Amino acid sequence: MPFDKKLIQIVRKLKIALPSITGKPTNALRTDTRYRIVVHIPGRTFRSFSEPINFEFTAPTWILGRDMAIHRALGHLREEYKAELNASDLAMISCRARNEDIVRTVDDDSILSYVQDLETHVRNLEVQSRRISKVFRRLIFRELKLEDKARDDFNEHEEEVKDFLERIEELKIYVAVMEEKMDLGEVLFPSGDD
Repeated sequence: MPFDKKLIQIVRKLKIALPSITGKPTNALRTDTRYRIVVHIPGRTFRSFSEPINFEFTAPTWILGRDMAIHRALGHLREEYKAELNASDLAMISCRARNEDIVRTVDDDSILSYVQDLETHVRNLEVQSRRISKVFRRLIFRELKLEDKARDDFNEHEEEVKDFLERIEELKIYVAVMEEKMDLGEVLFPSGDD
């Protein structure tokens, strides 16, 4: 996972428990399953007391949500405990190859590995957002087609309903005329009439 080394390093340094990350599908649409991600960062109960941090958000997939949760947890930890975390490893930067892949030059807990993880995460987010936008465009197009079909069906059935209402009015008039003739004593069906 991106940022896992950095998260473990910060948690060990702060002497707190690892954050817990849980996700549950929301099923907003039948074809689009999103996840509600809940993160709990326990506080410190000894030495200097600190409150636990809880936050939640919605992500398009579980993997992406988990990576985003770890990234946000790092941000919350750095903000909450900034006085205790030193910034001595902020001197290195990352580099990319000709094909735009990230070159991993150092495999330790320096800022370089953190920046490279961050760049990998950003690239994954870009790819995921492109995929989601394609799906979203397809869903919008399908929704427009379904709206047009529903409108056409409504117009078609509206004509049928008007025809039925006209026929009902004609039958009501016919029944009223027949009742009037019966009241006057006319023979409605002569003996030879089918």
